[in-house]
Amino acid sequence: MRVPGFVPLASMAILATALLWPGTAAAQWRYLFPPGFTLTDEDMQTQLEAILRLVRAEPPPIGQEEQWSNPGTGARGTVTMLTASEVRQMPCRRLRFQIDTRQASAPVDMTFTLCRAADGLWKIG
Repeated sequence: MRVPGFVPLASMAILATALLWPGTAAAQWRYLFPPGFTLTDEDMQTQLEAILRLVRAEPPPIGQEEQWSNPGTGARGTVTMLTASEVRQMPCRRLRFQIDTRQASAPVDMTFTLCRAADGLWKIG
């Protein structure tokens, strides 16, 4: 799964992370979120910046939380690095995502592991 650049996924929440994967794979993620839970492209870009600050940091900042928000839409959240490991010779980071929007009846709280492949892209591990 590869993403060469930004892929707009405005109808998905946590999937600023999906900017790291192909649009077709990211489209499958929409079913993980409650109906009506959306983020704008700007929300997702802001979240992606928080994700990248964590996964690119060396040494891995275990326990560090990056906050993000978009005052224009009211969307906000945190990304927290839970663990760092190596799987099949790839560095991996387990991240917790907490996201809230004005439209959501409850915040989304999910955990994923991302691994950096030989091509340098972060992918779901």
